Amino acid sequence: MLENNQNLPYYNIDDFINDCANKKIIVFKKAQEDAKTFFNISTQADLLHFIAYGGCEKLHFINSKLWDKNPGKNNPTMVDGYEFTTNNKNGYIAFMKSKQTGLWIIKSFHEAYSISINDLLYKPFSGLDLED
Repeated sequence: MLENNQNLPYYNIDDFINDCANKKIIVFKKAQEDAKTFFNISTQADLLHFIAYGGCEKLHFINSKLWDKNPGKNNPTMVDGYEFTTNNKNGYIAFMKSKQTGLWIIKSFHEAYSISINDLLYKPFSGLDLED
């Protein structure tokens, strides 16, 4: 069974980013569709270039957890999730590494759903209802 302190990344983010430059990555279809929808990144090559060359600014580790929709239940896989900013948008990326192929897999790439640290720092009153 895989074990990890959820407060620490399971994978080395620098290894992941470097391999994006080398295009040693698989991108799930939904992640690619969301990259196009939310960030206007149309192709897998463009997405990998975006990640490899600093497009995901201010990466902030969120969590590591077991891949809950893993079709290979006998092969548990950890997923790391990060929030990032780009062009004043908050994004979320989740990735893992296949033990079978040694390739990275981008599981998710979309707008951030949660209130991030950046929101709290730069928009501290955004959730308040100020009308009477």
